[in-house]
Amino acid sequence: MSDSEDIDDVEAARRIRAVLLSHRGAARAITAPEIAKRIGIHDPEGTRVRTVIRRELELLMALFGNGRGYFLPQTGEEVERGFRTLYSRIRKTGRRTVVIRRLLLAEGWSESTGRVPKRKWTPPPERPGREASPGADVAAGEAAETAATPRQARFFDDSPWGFAPQDKRR
Repeated sequence: MSDSEDIDDVEAARRIRAVLLSHRGAARAITAPEIAKRIGIHDPEGTRVRTVIRRELELLMALFGNGRGYFLPQTGEEVERGFRTLYSRIRKTGRRTVVIRRLLLAEGWSESTGRVPKRKWTPPPERPGREASPGADVAAGEAAETAATPRQARFFDDSPWGFAPQDKRR
């Protein structure tokens, strides 16, 4: 039990689960490196522990994490706080996905080939009829840069998280 190669992921998951079961409540959160020490593997950064949790345990346990480590929720408030954190991450990831997709599409990215043509970016042309306001030139440039064509817009529907899942393509 002195080295991480001595146990396979299934055994590591069994041991990690046993440790996590004794850490109920946010106040008793435990870090991945501390879990590694407790189960007897050398993993000072906690990388293997996090990987095993993701692969083997994440979908089998009501497991949350906070800035202090992993824990099983003990109160309704901890569950609500955990869900708020997860939904916040979903929204941020969704927004980032939409921005990246729009930027790539504006640069000529092809969804069928997954390639971006090699060309230098040029700013979009000015749009007539827009009122000038402080920062309007920057905002207009950013909006035009990330604007989707009608064909592209179908990927950015009004889902609860502000983005459309990729499997909704037609």
